[in-house]
Amino acid sequence: MKLLFWLSVLFILYTYIGYPCLLFIWERLAGRKVNKAYIEPEVSIVIAAYNEEKHIGRKIENCLALNYPRDKLEIIVVSDGSHDRTKEIAGNFQTNSVRLLSYEQRKGKAHALNLGVSQAKGDVIFFTDARQTLEKESLRELVANLNDPKVGTVSGELVLLEKGEDGSGEGIGLYWRIEKWMRKKESQIADITFLKP
Repeated sequence: MKLLFWLSVLFILYTYIGYPCLLFIWERLAGRKVNKAYIEPEVSIVIAAYNEEKHIGRKIENCLALNYPRDKLEIIVVSDGSHDRTKEIAGNFQTNSVRLLSYEQRKGKAHALNLGVSQAKGDVIFFTDARQTLEKESLRELVANLNDPKVGTVSGELVLLEKGEDGSGEGIGLYWRIEKWMRKKESQIADITFLKP
């Protein structure tokens, strides 16, 4: 029983102290730099939405306001069986660059994303949720990482707002800061999908 206890303690220590220390040393010895360049491939933004009437209009406007050539940007909203006004609101934005796909019975986020990808025309697929607000330069900065032929996927940094800024967040917390730090170190070592723009 003592052996099991000490093995458990060692495992917990490795998880919270050993692994971060290993990442720090490994990144110093074998880290790599990404060959970023501001390229402009065609991008399809895919948004899976279920009952997002409060957010979908603002989200589409946010995507249209990104600093990226409008003629190289496609926005696909997939309504995953929404029974509120999500389809109606998204439908009001339909143009050549904004498309709405919908179906009546909810099939789940994975199905919605797969449908969006199957209809996408862009060379790059950009997934985003209906509730997150994107910084104006975020898409351009993320795509710049894809100039490096060794980079196949990129992820942005989720920033949680402090409570009171818009009431949507409760603060970042130590755990989240450590998690983001580890993801960044992993991306600088190997093929983990976290590159800060």
